[in-house]
Amino acid sequence: MLDFKEDDILTTDQLIKMVNENINYKNNKYLKYLVTNQIISGISYKNFKKIWKFINNNDIYNVYDYNFINLLCKNMVLLYNDIDDSEIENMDDPEEEQEVYRVKSSINCFNEILSSGNLKKFDSLVNILMGTNDDKKDKIKLMIDIAPNFKNYISLIDDIIKNGKLNYREKYALIELLKYDPDHIENAYYLPVYEEYEREFYPEDDTIKSISSLEDLRNFINICHKVQVSRIKELDEDDFYGDANYMVKNEITKLLTNIKYYGRESMDTIGFETSSLKELRNSINDEAIKEELSKYILFMSLIDSILKIDDLRKLKVIACRISAFKNNNDSIYTIYNYTEHMAKRIKEIYAYEIKEKLFDFSNLKNGSNQQYSRINSKFTADSKMLYDEDITGRKVDYIELSGIDYVFLVHVLNAYGDGGTLKDFKIPRIIGKEYICLSAIDETKEKIAKSKQNDEEHVCLLFSNIESDQLISESFEDLYSSGGLNSLSITFDKRENFRPIKKQIQLNKGSHTEFVLYRDSSNGKPIYPSGILVQNTPPTQAEINAAAYLNVPIVFINHEKYKNIPNQVQLKEEHKESYKPTSEEYRLFRESLMELRDSINGKGKGR
Repeated sequence: MLDFKEDDILTTDQLIKMVNENINYKNNKYLKYLVTNQIISGISYKNFKKIWKFINNNDIYNVYDYNFINLLCKNMVLLYNDIDDSEIENMDDPEEEQEVYRVKSSINCFNEILSSGNLKKFDSLVNILMGTNDDKKDKIKLMIDIAPNFKNYISLIDDIIKNGKLNYREKYALIELLKYDPDHIENAYYLPVYEEYEREFYPEDDTIKSISSLEDLRNFINICHKVQVSRIKELDEDDFYGDANYMVKNEITKLLTNIKYYGRESMDTIGFETSSLKELRNSINDEAIKEELSKYILFMSLIDSILKIDDLRKLKVIACRISAFKNNNDSIYTIYNYTEHMAKRIKEIYAYEIKEKLFDFSNLKNGSNQQYSRINSKFTADSKMLYDEDITGRKVDYIELSGIDYVFLVHVLNAYGDGGTLKDFKIPRIIGKEYICLSAIDETKEKIAKSKQNDEEHVCLLFSNIESDQLISESFEDLYSSGGLNSLSITFDKRENFRPIKKQIQLNKGSHTEFVLYRDSSNGKPIYPSGILVQNTPPTQAEINAAAYLNVPIVFINHEKYKNIPNQVQLKEEHKESYKPTSEEYRLFRESLMELRDSINGKGKGR
């Protein structure tokens, strides 16, 4: 019998032996899957026990598939698992402290749901709230948000599951209800003005706590409408420390988009400006996506025109009219069909545009011409083991770009930290960062981080393919991104700026651009390098070994051949007569949006 201490790191061989010898582990098919695929190799015995405690509950196999259980193990079971209360209290950042407390509490509540036998009910609720969004990471984020209040609204949830569906008003009212924490303000060390007073726009706590049926929820929506309108009307210039305008704009954007104006995950931080969306539309080749973007552009143009107003009286009138329109006009359903997941979808389209522009050199033929050359099997790996894999004598292809246009995403391994390995791309860690930071380069500009050392763990990785659901954020400058181990919550010190990828490269005046991506897609497909980018020829032996281990080519860019190329984006210009969609769907959406605009201006229905 193997005997381990809490901090002992378990190898694959040890895990295999444990599964084969221990009667408690033998019959768990999922544990065998984790061990066989080396998913949990290299974790501590303490973390192994935490995973085992979770996966030993048979209820999870009746609700989730292996792919999703993997994500739950990573993003819930092991998230902040090693941080105790004393460590949280000693954190320098009060906001970080609050976030860790919130997430740990949510995970504890989720485990209570699992142990109480209510997992299937909880999952049914989550699926109703997710609607058409099938992103597994978004699902986990929602689970973390609503788990603490789940037990407080069992009767309501039973009624909702029995009904089977919710309209958009009911769905978002329920999400707000389940996320609502009456103790949040009292226990907060620091909150900005807009968040500190946000609860002023909600009914009293007793009203919120008494909701026990779908009918109660619908009454709650009507009460919220009345409270919102009355409190907006009562505002004056001095309220909220002179930030009354911000508060009204916050209510307006929440009414129209279910996104806040300021703060975390807000209109301000998302950064989807109308001009940028027009640039994106001009850069995309797919006609169906162009039309989809035209709907968002039309919608954001209306939002932009409202947010430019700084007259409190006018803003109050607009907020009240939008609230009335939302409560009394069915046209809002047409608008919400396209804007419900707007932020997520626009990010996906930006990712799609990146995929369109990334240069795929896998089909470049052996031989040479004026634009590139390719020599198959030009280099040979050392006689050595790399990450327990024998790469002795393995051949590596060599590609030299000498005039062909290209766009790549690159990542210098361990440029700003330590601990990253090439093995992480073959066998993703169960404990680690959920994201990777990349820089964009093209034939006009190449700005990347510098390698610290000349070895296999400091090479420059080149990427020429991503999945559309992997993009988290981007900017023409360093975002100074950060996120805890296994956390899906990624923060940025600089403002996010979404643009077409070649425009980002053109705008960069600093060290490098930054594109932040999840390391794997929602379906579990990990991001994988397409090549090793080298700065000199011949490449170093470490670069050759890295390419051999990953089974990718060496890529060299002959900058002498690109010297006279101007740093200029050749995007199609937005002409006076811009792109005009012609579908019936677009026409109906436009008509609904015009009806909303008329209502805001005091005309037509719902004013």
